[in-house]
Amino acid sequence: MKTLTLLLQFIILYSLSAFCQTSESKQRLDTLIVKSWSANEEQWVVDSKKELSYSSDELIYQIITSLKEENSDDFIFSNKAEYTYNDNGNMAKELYQDWDISSNLWQNSYKGEYNYSEEGNCISEVFSDFYSEWITSYKFEYSYNNEGQRILELDYNWEENQWVVYAKEDLTYDINGKLVNKYGYYWDNSTSQWATSYCFSFNYDENDNIKQFIYQIWDEDSSNWVNNLKYEYTYDLTIYESSIICPPLGWFAPVSSNYELINKPLEFIMHKWDISSANWVSSKKGSYYYSKDEELSINMTADKKLLIYPNPVVDYINFVLLDKYEFVLFELFDIHGRKIISKKIEDNDIIDLCALRKGLYIYTIFMNGKIEKGKLLKE
Repeated sequence: MKTLTLLLQFIILYSLSAFCQTSESKQRLDTLIVKSWSANEEQWVVDSKKELSYSSDELIYQIITSLKEENSDDFIFSNKAEYTYNDNGNMAKELYQDWDISSNLWQNSYKGEYNYSEEGNCISEVFSDFYSEWITSYKFEYSYNNEGQRILELDYNWEENQWVVYAKEDLTYDINGKLVNKYGYYWDNSTSQWATSYCFSFNYDENDNIKQFIYQIWDEDSSNWVNNLKYEYTYDLTIYESSIICPPLGWFAPVSSNYELINKPLEFIMHKWDISSANWVSSKKGSYYYSKDEELSINMTADKKLLIYPNPVVDYINFVLLDKYEFVLFELFDIHGRKIISKKIEDNDIIDLCALRKGLYIYTIFMNGKIEKGKLLKE
């Protein structure tokens, strides 16, 4: 179930990943808005959003998910992912946190650490869950063919001080190197054999973008594949990968890590299989929103609800709240996306930055379900 849960998270986030491009004016994927189909209202209704932040070297270092409140235009923080990288620009660690409404703070949930081969292929991911302390939980191991394509994933649980395999995936490609199928299996202890579990089947458009994939579950009683989910994607075929700043496709889509994005994604629609009517029924829709890669302000947040000074700063930074908030949380990152400070602040608070090295930093401020971003210069 852990493997399937992660895969479905990757699917939804395909939103976030189906994208990248470079030119004089890059477009940066900033937000994913997810809507659910309301049968009662007969329309799409916003239920969540994801907001992305990037380091100066165009690597994503943070994704914040917020849920929309019912009968309101406001959003409530839900969870956050933070990423750090090795010297080769490959993701080294990821940290997932949930928003605690009682303390108005981010609380640790789970984390992952990545290992790579000399060729730069990810060969393992080790995950730990947080229960007052970090507890090793599960890991994925990957194998590749001579073309560098991922062909096998083995999934393990940490049990009684040893790794115990519980699931695997086999990946198959066509003669052009495009991923065609991912077959999932689980280890059946009663038979000591691999048992078929699920399958992802992929289709592509004329530019080799993933146009559609179907997720099916194996029905042991009938010995047939049963439809479960279908995702369809639309792209701007005039805008190419080199003009977009975005998360790598392999992070969020159920594809091999070496698959490359071709064009700018615009939207995805998720369909669920309705057994009674034997038809696909639209369930969720995600829209990707981009902005120009412009510099963040180093003086004041966009709507002037919070004043941070002085900026540039030498020793101490001051905060003045220009409105009333239940909470304000300040987080400071270096230009590579590594978090340095996370602190609740109140009106007229001061933070000591004397020990901070000179240079440019990025900050994120959380205020009553809203996010403000900017840059801070330390002199």
